[in-house]
Amino acid sequence: MGGSDMCEWSIVDTIWNANALTYARDLGRLVGCGFDYDQSNEYLVDCLLKKHYEEIVNATASIPKRVCCQK
Repeated sequence: MGGSDMCEWSIVDTIWNANALTYARDLGRLVGCGFDYDQSNEYLVDCLLKKHYEEIVNATASIPKRVCCQK
């Protein structure tokens, strides 16, 4: 499988989300990982690793915008 880590879809931009962890939590909720703030980040990572790539790619279009005000 080929690709580039500099593709626009491969970078979490602060225009879309406050930070990468928030983005991952939003994505986890959308693909059925049921992430809750009392669960560990390891749980979220394990769950996302078990998801099919198409499910993850399709869910990214539905992640809500969150503007970050910290730089």
